[in-house]
Amino acid sequence: MSKQPPPSMTIASLKNEVSRLLQQIIPVLEVFHTLPFQNLWLDRAPGKQCLQFLNQTEKILLWCWQRLQSGEQERWQLEIVSWRGNQERKPDGLLQQYYQFYEALGNWAQQQSEDSLRGRGRWQDYIFFVLSHEKHLLKHYSSAAVAPQREELELIAQHYLRQMQVIHQLDLSILCLDVFTFFGIFTRKSYFIPQLTFPLVEKDENASVSPFEEFCQRLQVSEEWSEFAAEYLDAIGAQSSD
Repeated sequence: MSKQPPPSMTIASLKNEVSRLLQQIIPVLEVFHTLPFQNLWLDRAPGKQCLQFLNQTEKILLWCWQRLQSGEQERWQLEIVSWRGNQERKPDGLLQQYYQFYEALGNWAQQQSEDSLRGRGRWQDYIFFVLSHEKHLLKHYSSAAVAPQREELELIAQHYLRQMQVIHQLDLSILCLDVFTFFGIFTRKSYFIPQLTFPLVEKDENASVSPFEEFCQRLQVSEEWSEFAAEYLDAIGAQSSD
């Protein structure tokens, strides 16, 4: 006998929830796949795990959307329950992808904890770290003796910062919780989704703040990162020459 969702969860409301989740994922994936140059941080943890989680979640939600469109309610409810059992046993299942991301982010945060750009191990702190340390072409050209025109570099930097702002706004723990809350409607099972913060050694209040840290603090409160393109080029250029 299939497990029926609560009476309040109509097909229309289920469609709305799947649509809401996809609207959170698809724009971020589009940004990940259209960054203006090779980003090495996507080939290693925790960026790699984050991208894998989003790709797999999108695939599963699109499958759910197709099933909801088919109208075969009893069949796809059984398939969801079956999917839950299978993915829990798979080492690359959706929940395991999230746990691996969480562990990788924690490992990153615990390394050289005196670096304040690591913050408290949040994804947002990691993105600022990437902006500072990633060896992308923009950073290389900003300090090169022979570089593209400044105007061209600023246009690329505007595009890059606009995309990185979208990635920075991602809260994978909340997204993961929402996804498994949706599946819990059918499976009647809850999951532990840890929050992405880790206790680190507090930084000395008297320690100096680097120019790039000050730059990141301004980004943190800005609604439009692309407006800081010129400052970003100067900041990473100064770091490259240190």
